[in-house]
Amino acid sequence: MPYIADSVRNVLSRSARPVLASIWLTTHRDFLLVFNWHQVTPSFDPEIHHRYTWTALHTFWATINFLTAHFQIVPLQPALERARTGNFRGRCVALTFDDGDVSIADYVAPFLRQRNLPATFFINTAYLGGDRAYWFTVLSYAGPVLPEGLRQRALELRTTKDPLFYDDVRRDVEQLSGAVPQLSSRLVSAEWLAKLDADQFTIGAHGHEHQRYSMMPEEWQRQDLKRNVEILSQFRAYRPLFAVPFGRAHDWNAATLEVAQELGLLVLLADGGINLTPLPYYRRQPADSLSPTKMVVRAVMHAD
Repeated sequence: MPYIADSVRNVLSRSARPVLASIWLTTHRDFLLVFNWHQVTPSFDPEIHHRYTWTALHTFWATINFLTAHFQIVPLQPALERARTGNFRGRCVALTFDDGDVSIADYVAPFLRQRNLPATFFINTAYLGGDRAYWFTVLSYAGPVLPEGLRQRALELRTTKDPLFYDDVRRDVEQLSGAVPQLSSRLVSAEWLAKLDADQFTIGAHGHEHQRYSMMPEEWQRQDLKRNVEILSQFRAYRPLFAVPFGRAHDWNAATLEVAQELGLLVLLADGGINLTPLPYYRRQPADSLSPTKMVVRAVMHAD
């Protein structure tokens, strides 16, 4: 919150945060909240769902009911364009989904169609064929097949600051993609993406590969994102939007923004917060497994 110092914010009791969020929402009328999910299904299956990226379908339904009652749900790209020019009006929310999990085709899109609500799907194009996966997927669902030493090194991939270590280990892990259960049916297909007509649903870039861009050389970032855009541009629903993979502060760098700007892309992160004024990038609040009030409170507590 703009008027609460970080040191104070960190010690606020959980019971106080909803009250402060309510006050903030009462005093602010023009903003854009962007939420992102990954997997939404009726029940949890440990072979294909991750506890940190899964949301129960009934929770998602309740969340949409809450959001439609308190905010205006809007298409993402026009909202970001208005925010970019400083011409933003209203208490608005945009819905986004990362990675192209098949559940967006099976459950999310049909439900949103019934409600006539827009959403944006951020897609990694390297995995659309269903014959490979990135290191997080391999580690999460095929961890037991990794040699013990490799598995221990892989656990450091999310936080390491060493680009050479990152690239060496992620390559070794990704060679074992074939051990991931149901690999060929985990993601939406190119055929499904081609059927989206952009009237309600749009597609954005998420990197050809799902890597921590901050760990990769600038030219790798350029070529990876360029490839991602080239493939997605073939679909009518594509829009020049880029959700940085993982999307936290340590997952991107200045080169990431420069490359995205070269390609004419609006950049979104996943570090929480609310969009109030023009920035070089836009904020998203992770929503996986959270109740609607909790995810709104978290976004407001990161507003600045």
